[in-house]
Order: sequence, then C-alpha cells, then structure tokens
Amino acid sequence: MKQYQYDVSNFNKFKEETQELKKLAMENPGYKLVFQIFVFSFVEKEVKELCEYIEDEFPEAGYFGCSTNGNIYNGCMSSNNILVTCTIFEDSSSIYDIAQYSFNQENMGEVANRIKEDIENRPWIKSVELLITNRGLTVTDFCRTLQKIPQDICVFGGGAFEENRSMPTIVFSKGNGFCTSGVVFLWTGGENLHTYTEYFTGWKPLGVEMMITKADRAILYEINNEPAFDIYSRYLDIKNDENFFYNTLEFPILYRNNGIDVLRAPTEVNPDGSFRMSADVDSGVKARLSYGDPETILDNVRWGARRVNKFGPEVIKVYSCAARKTFWGEDEISRETKPFNSICPTSGFYTSGEYLRTNGFINRHNVTLVISATREGAAKKTNKFNENYPEAELSHKVSIINRFATFIEASTDELRKANEKLEKMAITDGMTELYNRMEIQRRINEAIEMYNSKENAVKNIDSVSLIMLDIDNFKNVNDEYGHHEGDLVIKGLSKLLIDVMEKSRGRISVGRWGGEEFMILLTDISLKDTLSIAEGLRKDFSEKKFKESGGHTMSLGVSIVKPGECGDCLTRRVDEALYIAKDQGKNKVVYKE
Repeated sequence: MKQYQYDVSNFNKFKEETQELKKLAMENPGYKLVFQIFVFSFVEKEVKELCEYIEDEFPEAGYFGCSTNGNIYNGCMSSNNILVTCTIFEDSSSIYDIAQYSFNQENMGEVANRIKEDIENRPWIKSVELLITNRGLTVTDFCRTLQKIPQDICVFGGGAFEENRSMPTIVFSKGNGFCTSGVVFLWTGGENLHTYTEYFTGWKPLGVEMMITKADRAILYEINNEPAFDIYSRYLDIKNDENFFYNTLEFPILYRNNGIDVLRAPTEVNPDGSFRMSADVDSGVKARLSYGDPETILDNVRWGARRVNKFGPEVIKVYSCAARKTFWGEDEISRETKPFNSICPTSGFYTSGEYLRTNGFINRHNVTLVISATREGAAKKTNKFNENYPEAELSHKVSIINRFATFIEASTDELRKANEKLEKMAITDGMTELYNRMEIQRRINEAIEMYNSKENAVKNIDSVSLIMLDIDNFKNVNDEYGHHEGDLVIKGLSKLLIDVMEKSRGRISVGRWGGEEFMILLTDISLKDTLSIAEGLRKDFSEKKFKESGGHTMSLGVSIVKPGECGDCLTRRVDEALYIAKDQGKNKVVYKE
C-alpha cells in the first residue's frame, strides 16, 4: 500500500505532479487507486475541474471528498486550499467501493437502515470510512443504526466543515456529484487488509461537577436548573457575540457516554438561553466544563504514536476537530499530528465532528483527534518513528493557563471534600458514626415509598423490615460507672452494627434513634433472615465484655412492612415489639406483625 499526497497550490502544477502517478498506474494495471479530495474554501468550479481531470487521467480510479476547516498534508496543517491524496492498494485481494447517500432529518433513519443493509450485503467489508454533512442535524439514531453492522468492522471518519456558517457543507464522490445533506462512504476490505484506530482528547475537567437537567437531542436547555448560557457567562465570562462559537469551542462539556468520555461544544445561543450543541446530549447526566491541557495532549500523542508504530501501518488518516485548531492556533496545531507522519504518510482534515467505533458503539465525538492506520499484509518494522515529536516546550502563555487550571482543580477538589464532610456530618451521629435519627427516618420513608410504588420496576423493592434495639438497664451503667463508660458501651455496640451494615452490600442501614436506642432498616431481606440477623446481634453483644462494666444485654423488636403502610405505622409497630421484649424479661428478640 502506498499513498501520494498533493498539496494543490496551482492546478497546472498538480497536473505535472500526477504524471509520475499516472505512469505507475499504467505500469501496474493490477493496482487499485482511490483519490480523496479535501477542500478548505469550496469553489464548485475549481473542484469540478479537478474531478474531471482525475476521471480523464485515471478512469479506473474512484474519488470522494468534502469541504473542510483546513487540510493535513504530511502530518502538518496545509497552507493551501485543496489537498488531494491517492491511496494505492497493491495487494490483489484488496477491494474498495464508494457509496454516497442523500438524507435529511426526517428520512435519516430510513437511509441509515438502507446503508446498514448495503454494508451487510458486502461481507468483504472490513472498514467503513465516512464523510458526512452533519451540521445542524441530530445523528444519534443514525449512529445507533450503523453500529448494528458486524462488530469486527471498523468505523471512522469526520464531519464536513464550512467556516462561513451561512454556506452549506459539501460531500461528493465520483458519479454522484455534490451533496449538501448526506454522507459518502469508502468501504474497504480484503484478505490482507488491516486497520487500527485510536482517539485522543487531552481535555481535562474543570471546576465542579454539574447536572444536565434539561436537554433534547442537540439542544441543551439547562445546567443545574439554570439556562445553559448563564453557566458559561458566569464561570467563563463568555458573551453572546460574534466570537461565541470560537470561545466555547475551547471549553466544551465533558461527560460519560457509552462507557467513554466525550466532549460536546456549544455552537450558538438560542433566545431562551439554551444552546445548540455540536452533538446530542442527554438529560440527567453529570458533566463538567473542560479545558485543553497541552501537556496531556502531547503525552497522549506520544503514547498513541508508539502504539500505531507497533501496528506497522503504511497509510494514516487523521480527523481532527476544528476546535483543536482554534485551541493550538495555526502555528502550533501540527505538533499533535506531525509525529504520525514520521511513521508513514499521514493526511486528513479538520472536522465538524469526529466518528469512531469504540467497544461496539459508534460515537460522534467533538474536540477530538481520531486516526485510522491501514496496511496490507504483515506489520512492517520501521525505524522511522521520531520519539522527539512533538517538541516538549510549551509557550509561556500555555504554561500560565495550565497553572491557573491546576489551581482551580485543586481548589475545587478541596471544596468537594469539604462539602462531602459537611454532608456526612449532617446525616451522621457524631459519637457512633451511624446515621442520625433524621437520616434513618428519611431512609425508612424512602424505602417504604419505593416498596409501595409497584409501577416503578426500576426502583421497586420487594420487602422492608425494621429491627429496633435498646440496651438493657443502660441507666445503671451511667449511674454506677459514669457517662464515659456508658459512651464506650454505645460505641462497642455501634461497631457491631457498622460491621453488619458494611457486609450487607447496601441492603442494611443503621441509625441511632436516640440515647441507647438504635434502628436497623433492611430491604429485600426475608423475615427469616431478618430474625436471624437480630438474634445474631443479640448473641454477639451479650458475649462482649467491657473493662469496667463487664457484659451487657439488649432487647430487640422486629416488624415487616405491610402493603400500603406508611413509615410511621411501621416504626410504631416495631417500637411496640421492642417493649414486649422488655416486658418479657429483656435480652430477647420479639416479632410483631
């Protein structure tokens, strides 16, 4: 496999440069050629003339392409408008096909199903590269349909871009013309064809965790129950002006999706303060603002380049988000793609969304660098990889930004830990470290509400029972040995109760009800097991000896909730069971229906 790259500054020069390629194709009629055309500033007449030239000079070859936010030539950002690459499949078993589909938001699902069927009808396909006009479109369902294709097929690609947002994005291919709303695919396969993919972000969480409280596909309405714009305005001082799109690209939202971290950037503000996002977001997920960390980005690139080098590719393609170009600036953006070109020819473009299949899921990424590495045959050993790329030095400005971000992150972490401590103090009994009465009462009411809500199958529980216990003759301990010894007895019992709670895997909660009284809440534990736990606690406590006051006993009441019963009813009944145990001589367990 080979790749020729042409950074087109002049059409006549391009014609001259491709004569060597034409000669190679004529001398090797078994080779298969496919051209890829990336156009930064799309002028239909110019692109059409170039396509016609390729059709005339290379009639057996296919071609496809799209409009971009900039092109990547030999691993670096190109200063020219058009980049043309020609990938040559030398292995006789290698095969490719190009397909183009038009769609709109209404028929996208139908088109996705047709694409899925077309792929499944070609069992030779090993990888799917896509270029798509996704601006303003919701593609979540499109991706979900495509991910149903066989799991061993790689899927990767990028979204077409147009810097002038009043102009449409474009995809095109041989025989299909120019399309402003659609997708073009390069399907490849063959016995000896191998593809490896990676993705990199380098963006790190910034500030406190927030909740996306209201969203509908690509519209983000509220964060923490506030208009989304208010969050960006308050924390980042970003204004709704002509620079909004580029300012927010540098501070996307980070959250978990399909088991991996994904980034989503706002693209515009709606009149109600909501955002149109670069891709769909979900309500109810926890998210944080994020920022680009140059050191992390460069470390990721070095790590990824080493992995790619072990794969031994012959061609590398790059799909890098336009936000990354904005972040680095045109003078420095190449430092994150240049290392790959030291392995083998590397080309690509700056995108409006990056696509990659990971763990079976096809995700639309933002602010991400996606690469695909391809080879024919076994991995080639190479000594070309330059470990020194990218250079480690970072600008003074970037260093300052990192220090501020580190300061904010450390301060946020300290605040989070302080809040967690305060939250724990608010629900915990200081002496025993068990839940206080207010919290155990809240948990009892919540459990009974879930028990009675049979229509909520997700949260529903099958049983709720209570154990109420009281240390027998505890007043005598305080009177004879002092409150210090009484505290030690209460703490000793608490340790037994904490041990039971920790072994229950969340099914048991214990709280101090008051003085020497404790309440144990058990969910999804049978009555038989509840009685067994109560008896075990009674026995263990009676065998425990204290230095001054010796041994002690306790009485326990047990009751289980009835359908439709409230929390107060259950606690009154278990309290009655406890006092029956006291009246019957203490040191025993009594169950009351």
